[in-house]
Amino acid sequence: MPNEYQELDIEGGRAYIRSDSLEQIKSLDAIIFDCDGVLIDARRSYDEAIRRSVQHIFTNLTHTPLPLNTIPKEAIYNLRLSGGFNFDWNTAYVIALALFKSLPKRFQEAFSEATKQVNAEEAIQRLTAASSKLSGRLPKDYFRENGKRLRETLLKLTESKPEDREVAERLILESAEQEGCAENLKDFIRFLAYTSEAPRNIISIVFDTYFYGSKLFKELYGFESGLRVENGLIEKEKRIVTAETLKALEEMLGEGRLGLATGRSSLATKKTLGDLFNYFNSSGMVFLEDLKYKMGGSESLIKPYVKPQPYSLLEAASGLGDARSVLYVGNSSEDYLMTKNANSVKRIFLFAGCYALQNTPSKMIKLFKEAEAVIIIPKVNDLPKVLEYVRGVRGG
Repeated sequence: MPNEYQELDIEGGRAYIRSDSLEQIKSLDAIIFDCDGVLIDARRSYDEAIRRSVQHIFTNLTHTPLPLNTIPKEAIYNLRLSGGFNFDWNTAYVIALALFKSLPKRFQEAFSEATKQVNAEEAIQRLTAASSKLSGRLPKDYFRENGKRLRETLLKLTESKPEDREVAERLILESAEQEGCAENLKDFIRFLAYTSEAPRNIISIVFDTYFYGSKLFKELYGFESGLRVENGLIEKEKRIVTAETLKALEEMLGEGRLGLATGRSSLATKKTLGDLFNYFNSSGMVFLEDLKYKMGGSESLIKPYVKPQPYSLLEAASGLGDARSVLYVGNSSEDYLMTKNANSVKRIFLFAGCYALQNTPSKMIKLFKEAEAVIIIPKVNDLPKVLEYVRGVRGG
């Protein structure tokens, strides 16, 4: 029998509270948050960095302008809904492979031949060297004339919701085998060096330069990327959460009972949250991007720690001390899957989903209900009002 939800009209819209979870919600003694789409509006930063990274790589390689609208935002959202694309590098990588496979065979062959002559190790040097050998190999109006077909290709791939980067790569390679261009695609995969450490990995270097800007990139990595980006897309981010919300939650739970479990870096989180960062217990914060940097960018090493694996949520909860009932506030499939996986280790977690900033809010409400979220709210700032309401319900 499906779970029943009480509906509550609040300033931000409509909230949903699972009727059989009122007592559990009343007993909360800690809250851990995801960042992007929950505390921070990253739609104009991370989403845009995916598109601009792919645009930069293909415009440089082909000497042909790639309009941003060739990469539909829906394709990005589709991959996120699968629950296995926590790092936006993975999304950019998969889109890049699908686009390359869709290029004319003669360009792919020219690319394979050109990269045999490229000896540069560092990402931007390698991209520049390959670019110098491919001028005139693709018609100048190719992307404009084929934009609709390319968009449809990306949507078709992502609508199948491959569960993670490896599955998507395998699907694209299988399709390339059928089309007779698998060897060229494998050359492109080697060229991107996606599983290599940062200095060689074209996707991560281009993406992070666009996201952070050249100055913050150097602060993060300790070396210059080779690209000049004055203002990173991180400057376009906006805080969703307010000081009033965090103050209200702190008053309800006590000081030091708020944590973070996010795929972002600590540098990016501190920059955008500013002084609000101080509301969170430093022992209860886990930044998966920091962990990835420490592991040299190795995807195979980081995989056991990345959402929906429960590592970041369990670690953050552990840092908050003796929490017996913890609410994780997220906005995606991978967030509720991580909560479910964490409960298989330590059954203390509840999940709350934020839906207002998603591409299709009604779909997210349905998804969160199917995931048995105890609370579904438009935005994080609606959480104190919901908790106050639940505390006032008699008899639970």
